[in-house]
Amino acid sequence: MRADTACRTALSYGDASGRDTRSGDETVGDNEEAGDAIRHNEHADGTLRNTRPANSPAQNTRHADGTVRNNEHTDSTLRNTRPANSPAQNTRHANSPAQNTRHADGTVRNNEHTDSTLRNTRPADSPAQNTRHADGTVRNNEHADGTVQNTRQRVDASPDLSAWALITAPVHPSLREAHPDTALWGELRVDPGLAGLDVGRARPIRVEIGCRDVEGLWRVPVEDITPSALAWHPRLPLVAGLAMRGRHAHPWIADYRAHTVVVHDRVRAATSLTGLGGAGQPPLVWCGSGLVVLTPATPPPAPADAGGEPSRAAVTCEANGPGWLAFPQGVRELSALAAVRVTELHPDGDAPRVLTGPLLVRGLDPAPGDGHLLVTHLDEEVSHSQQLRWAASVVEAGPSGRDACARPVPPGSRWAIGAPAVLAWPDDTDDDTDSGRRILMCHAADHAAGDTSSVPVSVPLPVPAHSPAREWWPLWHDGAPWVLGMQDSGPYLSSPRHTVPLPAPAGLRLGHPSPAEDPAAGFLLDCRDGEDRYGIAALNPGGPGRPGGPGRPELTITRAADRDIPAAVRAVRAFGGRSGQGLAVESATQHYAGQRAAALPHQSRRTTALTLLDDGETTARGPLLLWLRAQEPGTGGEATPCPGAGPVAHLDLLPRWPADATVGFLHSQITGAVREALDTLAEHRPGLLGRGVVVGGHSFGASLALHAMAHVPRLAGAIVHSGCYNRTLTPGGFQYERRSYWQAPEVYHAFSALLFAHRLDRPVLIVHGTQDTNPATTPEQAVGLYRGIVAAGGHARLVLLPGEGHNFQYAESHQTLAHEHRRWLDRCARTPERV
Repeated sequence: MRADTACRTALSYGDASGRDTRSGDETVGDNEEAGDAIRHNEHADGTLRNTRPANSPAQNTRHADGTVRNNEHTDSTLRNTRPANSPAQNTRHANSPAQNTRHADGTVRNNEHTDSTLRNTRPADSPAQNTRHADGTVRNNEHADGTVQNTRQRVDASPDLSAWALITAPVHPSLREAHPDTALWGELRVDPGLAGLDVGRARPIRVEIGCRDVEGLWRVPVEDITPSALAWHPRLPLVAGLAMRGRHAHPWIADYRAHTVVVHDRVRAATSLTGLGGAGQPPLVWCGSGLVVLTPATPPPAPADAGGEPSRAAVTCEANGPGWLAFPQGVRELSALAAVRVTELHPDGDAPRVLTGPLLVRGLDPAPGDGHLLVTHLDEEVSHSQQLRWAASVVEAGPSGRDACARPVPPGSRWAIGAPAVLAWPDDTDDDTDSGRRILMCHAADHAAGDTSSVPVSVPLPVPAHSPAREWWPLWHDGAPWVLGMQDSGPYLSSPRHTVPLPAPAGLRLGHPSPAEDPAAGFLLDCRDGEDRYGIAALNPGGPGRPGGPGRPELTITRAADRDIPAAVRAVRAFGGRSGQGLAVESATQHYAGQRAAALPHQSRRTTALTLLDDGETTARGPLLLWLRAQEPGTGGEATPCPGAGPVAHLDLLPRWPADATVGFLHSQITGAVREALDTLAEHRPGLLGRGVVVGGHSFGASLALHAMAHVPRLAGAIVHSGCYNRTLTPGGFQYERRSYWQAPEVYHAFSALLFAHRLDRPVLIVHGTQDTNPATTPEQAVGLYRGIVAAGGHARLVLLPGEGHNFQYAESHQTLAHEHRRWLDRCARTPERV
C-alpha cells in the first residue's frame, strides 16, 4: 500500500469530518456511495450506530467544530482516541501510559509511556526495528543507515574485480528455512528439497551488486536467494545463483548492467555435496557458452525383495581388537538423497542438456577460457559415512561436448592458473623419496583421450614423497609450467629444471594466485605478514626454465597492508583487472552491541588466555559468565553464547596432556587456571564478581567447566552445551587422551560428570541439540547427566533444542539460549554465599 493511501484509509481526510468520507477531490472511501457523502455507520436519518444514545456516553461523536471523537464519555474524558491538545491517537487512557502514539512530527511510536520511554519500538536516537521500506519489504533490526543488527556481510567478486556483490545475511538462519524432512547421514544434514547439504547458513537479506564505472549498488530483485556462492560470467555482465520457491531451488541469471533478472522456474536445481566446509563451492558455474547447474537425479531403485516379506536372518558381526568399532552408513542412502546430474543450461532458452550420470558432486571447476569442466565427486566404491574419498572427472560442455560423458582423471587434479584447460595433478606413482614429489601437467583433451605418453612436463616439488605438500598451485606463464608452493621456511617456485626459494619477508603467507591483467606481469596473490596485516603481492616467474638466472622470479608487495580491513576477516582474495588491483574481503559484523573486549594478564600465553568481553557496564549487571574453551589461545572459537545478559569472560585453556598424564596433573591445570582467572578479574575489575560467577563451556569445554565446578567452591553454577558426560561410553579415547578406558580408567572417571554428579551441588543448566550426531555427544548424554544430578540431590535444568546438531545454528535456538541463560544467571545470582 502506498504511503498516501495508508494515511487516507487510517485517518480523516478531505473536510476532516470523519473516517471513510469523500474528500474535496471526489475521492470515494470505504462505506461511501457516489453522489452523497456517507459517514461510517451513519443512518439515513442522521443517527449514528456505535455512538451515544441520549442517556449514555458518546462514541464516534461529531462535534460542532467538525471533529470526531471515539469513545468520548459525558465527562469529556477520552479512551482510545486523540484529544485536540494531545499528540496521541488511539492510545492514551486517562490513567495509563500511551501506546501506538502519533507525534506532532507525524512519527508513530509503539508502547510509548507518559515519561517518553519506549518499549519494543524505535526511539528517535536508536536503530529501527521491523522497518518497512518504500518497496514494501520489511527488515528486522534495521538501522536508519540501512545496516542491520545481528548480521554479517561478505563480498563475492567477479574474477577480474569489475563487479562484486555485497551480501548481507543474518548471523543465524531461521528454523523456518529448514526442511522438515531433513535427513541425517553420518554427521551430514541433507535437505531433500535441495538434494544436497543443509549448510547451516542464513539466506541473504539482500544481495547488492556494484560494477566498475557505475555509482551505487543494484539490489537483485529476487526473494529467498540461497546462501550458496554466486557464479560470475567471465566475459559478460551476468551473474547467477539459486533461489528457493517453496522447498525447491531454481537457478536465476541477472544482467547487472541492464538490471534484469530471469528465474528459471521450470529447472529444479540441486546442491549435492558442494556445501561441505561451510561456505563450500558454488553449485553452478559458467562453462563454455552456458551455465552448468546440478539437477536432482532419480533415486536408484530399491532392491527387489523376493516374496515381499521382511528378512528374518540374523545380523552377525565379528572383529579383532584393539580398536574402536563403528557402524557406518553406506553411500546408497546418501545417493538416494543427494545424487545429481551435471546439466548445461543455455541462457537463450534451449532445453537443458545433461552432461553426466548420477554423481555425488562436491565441486565444479571450469577451465579458464575453455569448455572443459572438472567435477570433483564422491568415490562411491570406497566411501562410507565415516570416511569420504574423492574422485575427479572431466566433462566437455558447449557445442563440442557432444558425447556428454565424464572421463576420469587422477584424484587431486586442478587447472593450471594462466593456461586454458591444462590439468595438473600430483604423481603418486613415484616412490623415490630422495627425489621428492612431482606434479604432472597435460592438456585435458590429451588426458581424456587416454594418451598418457603425451604428458609434456613434470615439475618437482621440494617435499618428500611420503609427506604431502603443504600448499601448491600450478602456474602457466610465458609458455612454461611452474609450481608455486609453501614450506615452513617460506614460499618456493619450481620449474621442470629447478626449485628456488622466493625472496619474501619472514612470516609472509600467500593466498590463491590469480592472473594479472597483463599476462607478462605474472600473477597476483593476497598476502598476510607476520603481524596479520593484509596486502597484495605480485609474482613474476621470469623467463621459462631460468629461475636463479636472468629473468629470475620476483615476488613484490605491490600495495601496503590495508588497515581498513575489519578485524573479523573470514576470507581475503586478491584480484587484478581493468579496474585495477584490489582485495575482496569477507568479514562478519560485530554481533554484540556494547561489547568491550580486553585481554588480561593471565598465566602462560601459550596455554591459557583470559579475555573480558563484556564487563556489564553497557548491558546488564549480573553474575559473571566464565566461558571455558578447550583451544589454543588466540585461535578464535565459538562466540559468546549469551550477549547482553551480564559480564562475560573467555578463558582459553589448552591443557598439557602427555601420554602418561595423571588425574592430579590435569586437575591442577584446570582448577588452577580457573582460580587464577577469578583472581585476575577481581583485581582488574573490582566489584565485577559481586553477584557471583557461573562457569560454562561447549563440547569438551563443558567437561572442563563441570570438572572445575566440582572442585572450585567459588563457582555459583554452570551452563554446559553439547558435552559428553560419561566417558566410559567412548572407551577408545577422547579429546587429547589416546589411552583406552582400561589403560587409564581414573582419567576417564575424572572427566565423566555423571560419575561425580554428587559434587555438582549448585544449579546446572544443560543444553543439547536433538540431532547431535557426534558419536561422543549424543542427546542421551545430556539426558543421563540431568537424571544423575537430580538423583544425587542436585538441581538441574535440561533444554533440548529441536533440529540442532553439535553446534547451534538457528536464530530461534539462540533466542531460546539468551532467555535460558539470563534466567539461569539470575537464579545463580541469588546464592551470594557461594561467591
